[in-house]
Parts: sequence; C-alpha cells; structure tokens
Amino acid sequence: RGVPPRKFSFVEDNPELFLSLIAVPQLLTLLAEVLGPYFRLDHAFCLQQPWAGGDGVNLHGGPGSGLGLHMFVNQAGAIYCGQISVGIPLQDSGGFRGGLTYLPGSHRGEFPLQGGEVLPLLKQAGLTERLLTPELNMGDVAVFPETLVHGATAVSGPRRSLYFMFTAGHVCYRGVPFLPEVQAAAVQCGLPNLLQPAFVSDYPAWNDSPAVRRQPTVIPK
Repeated sequence: RGVPPRKFSFVEDNPELFLSLIAVPQLLTLLAEVLGPYFRLDHAFCLQQPWAGGDGVNLHGGPGSGLGLHMFVNQAGAIYCGQISVGIPLQDSGGFRGGLTYLPGSHRGEFPLQGGEVLPLLKQAGLTERLLTPELNMGDVAVFPETLVHGATAVSGPRRSLYFMFTAGHVCYRGVPFLPEVQAAAVQCGLPNLLQPAFVSDYPAWNDSPAVRRQPTVIPK
C-alpha cells in the first residue's frame, strides 16, 4: 500500500485498548494540574516518521501560533494550559537519530511563529543549538504544552508514536465527536467525562457551580 500517511486516527479501531493507555492515575492527575479539573480528550492520532513526500522536519508552536487555543487560559481564577500533548512511542529508538524536538522554555516566551517558518527563524536567531531531541523508547511518555516550540527533525530510521491531545474543558480544537462505542469504552475505563464535547455557558465569568459546569473529569484511584 506504499508509505502510510503521516497521521491517522486509531482510537475508533480499539477504544478499550488505547483509552486504557491514558487511564493512569499519575497521568490524569498531572493533566488535572495543568489543564484544570474539567479537562477532556480532544483528539488522538498516530504519527509515522518519515512519511511520503518529506523527511519529517516540522517545528511549530509558541504562544503566537495557531488559533490561540494553545495559549494559557483562565478558569475559575486559575491559569491553565489550553492544550497538552501526550506522546507514547510504539517502538524503541533503535539507535535512529531525530524525532521529537523542542525548544526548552519557549512556552514561557513570545515566539510569533507558525508552521514551517519556525526552523528558519530559529536558525536566524541562533537558537538551534538550544533544541533538544530526547531519546524516547517504549514505556516512555512525553508530556508537553502546545505552547512549547516543538515538532520533528529529520529521522534516520522509522518511528511511530501515539499522540493524545488534551484540552481544557471549554476548548475544542478538532471538533470531531467520538463515536458512541468510544464513549462507552471511556465509561468502562472509569472516565465518563473525558470524551464529552467542549462546554460553554452564558455566565460572564467562570464559575465552579454544578449548575454551570460539568463535574470534574473522574480520576481512577
């Protein structure tokens, strides 16, 4: 069938298996701390490197990129991230070079960057030596905010990873509802609210009243 696409959906194929990967109390507690108690799974995909037509080089992110949904948000008087990525490698690095790369501290700076223009601008600013490419193997989990300048550098061998994209409860990035069987699987995993659509209210300010907001995402013990 040729080279697989760069990204493809996977949750619908075996929702019980893939949702069980994120039904880990330590991970869910971390997400509640950085996204707020009403976080939700916005979408998920599998990333293959390299893919047809390219070597995988793509750096992006920064507070000035995208639609603003990646930026920090105010919920009930506290500041949280707008979107968090959770990456799970499907294979060991095998000595291959490249893969996930990021610029430490860039989530706290002003980087009006977007898409393919990021790497040339970093080179122009002399910041490429600050880029880090961690060695990720099976069993590792990479968690980072979308405000971080990150992405992929050229790889010297094949890599595959799963990415789960979590958002604050009122943020919707992909906007594609999960199938009923996927919703049912989330209930079986003890995460009944995780796949709910983003919510809004008519109140002028965030309010923790149950009449205004859903109950927080359940974290299994």
